[in-house]
Amino acid sequence: PSSSSAAAAATSARKIATSKKHLYQHQHQKHHRNHRNWRTSDFSAHVRHALEFVEKNFRDVENTTRAEKSALIGKERVTTRTLVYVGNDAEKHVERVRITAVSGGGLANCLNIVATPRKPGKPSFGADVLNFGSGKSILVAFDFHPNTTSWDGDDTKNSKAKRIAREIKRKYGEALNATTPSEKFYEDTSGYFSEEMFFARPNNNTDKGGEETFELVLECFKEYLNGYVEVLKDGEDDEKQGNEESAEAKEAFRRRLAKYDKWQMERDPAIKMFSSWYGEEWANDYANEILFPLAKECVS
Repeated sequence: PSSSSAAAAATSARKIATSKKHLYQHQHQKHHRNHRNWRTSDFSAHVRHALEFVEKNFRDVENTTRAEKSALIGKERVTTRTLVYVGNDAEKHVERVRITAVSGGGLANCLNIVATPRKPGKPSFGADVLNFGSGKSILVAFDFHPNTTSWDGDDTKNSKAKRIAREIKRKYGEALNATTPSEKFYEDTSGYFSEEMFFARPNNNTDKGGEETFELVLECFKEYLNGYVEVLKDGEDDEKQGNEESAEAKEAFRRRLAKYDKWQMERDPAIKMFSSWYGEEWANDYANEILFPLAKECVS
């Protein structure tokens, strides 16, 4: 590589390293202060793996946004940290990756990730690992969100994603108590979530069960992330042969992503949660500018 490319890579690596420290440091310190209760405190291991995963697999992304908000809710300090990575011109696979971590002691600890692909028709990746009430109520949701449009014709671009998701569900479904997604949120999904979504409410009643549960959730999370890279790289040989998507396909893909953001903006319960913690003005700005920034592009 040229010296300029090497310098750019080094700069990107430094930015990601700084971002990892920003997002992970609080969870990491808390984890060591109370090591015996790590399984009911936060998802620091999952956060760390997500950041390392971005650094390893998407080398041409830049950390463009860092947001943080903290408030004392009752006796608990609840802090929400977000990092947004955006692909530069050299990045082939992802357009945007957002990682949000909530650290709130016995009140709430959450990890939410959304990765948006660069190529039209490829699925997005969504992850929620939520822990409310000191580990007594855990919810896990992983999915390759379909992004097919009328320009894609059939659904062949999602075939690998479906196969990988089914394999992961067969492997971890029983152990993590996989179940049907809640109708409160997923009743009318407008095709934004796949039929293969991994949705689980792990049983976390005992100390041993809690520790094993968090380890299994981490393993399942890792397999989904690795599977997403496979999905993004699938079909690269066709692209090398000049089978590029048309401008119309790219525009349709952008509209699809905007409609998804609008759908989430109108329904995501996290917005109300943030509003109750940090105030309605901050929550609305956060949703508009960071969580679902394409919603404003949606005209219908």
